[in-house]
Amino acid sequence: MIYTYSIKIERIHVATNITSLFIIMSSESMSPKSMSSESILPIQPTKKKPNVGIFSVEIPSPAPIIADLEMLKRVLEDERAQKGLVLLYAQSQSECTRNGACGMEVGMSREKDQGAVLKLFLGDHINLDIDNTLPEDYIIGSAKISAKHSSSKLGTPVKAKWTSADVSAQEAIASMIAAEDSYYPHLLLTYLDTKQQKITIVCISSEENKNTIKTLKEAAFTIPKGNSRGIEYSRLAMTQLFKKIYFKVEISNADLKSGLNPIQRRIQLLQNMGINP
Repeated sequence: MIYTYSIKIERIHVATNITSLFIIMSSESMSPKSMSSESILPIQPTKKKPNVGIFSVEIPSPAPIIADLEMLKRVLEDERAQKGLVLLYAQSQSECTRNGACGMEVGMSREKDQGAVLKLFLGDHINLDIDNTLPEDYIIGSAKISAKHSSSKLGTPVKAKWTSADVSAQEAIASMIAAEDSYYPHLLLTYLDTKQQKITIVCISSEENKNTIKTLKEAAFTIPKGNSRGIEYSRLAMTQLFKKIYFKVEISNADLKSGLNPIQRRIQLLQNMGINP
């Protein structure tokens, strides 16, 4: 009786830049007892003639470890930092909500919330004093981070760049495509789901950000209709970016509607300062 096998590779430690693994299999010389049950899964017996084959299995090179992003990941995985994020995000949600609708200004407020938590935990390792003309919002060590927040579904396109009144969207797109490699920041995308009370933070490396833009060129972007001066990543670009996520952090039980009433918060602040009628 001849057996055929399916090989399941759980993990391979690649010490060099090897991208292919060659496996030599002989159906005559192998039996179920000669192979590990963890790596070899027997399939139904077959009466095919014995055969020896060389199979090339493509193994992607492991993503390089980026120390500064690992530092960022450790903070975002810390339960204390997560508690702080939820607290501040809830305050911003309340602050920027009027008549039940959250205004566009919540994006900048959330960026400051995230920056405050990172500054508390990272101290001098993070720089928040960044010029508005640059694509990054934070610098952690030597890593440039572009922070983007969205209340939409995970993977929904986010802003790639804001344009000024004297710079056309097409000019801005052309400059991003032609930019030097050092221009592209890492992406830190935060999606806040108020209904499901869930926050998902996705980090994509600057290399993947650059490769997506350089490969897709103009197709990497869309210009929203209306009077918006922002340029968004296209859905195609977002699909490509999400294939190469560097890390993802999920925060559950994130009640973003628990913030203090903004007027009452201000009244309390005035009273604490001894200001009363």
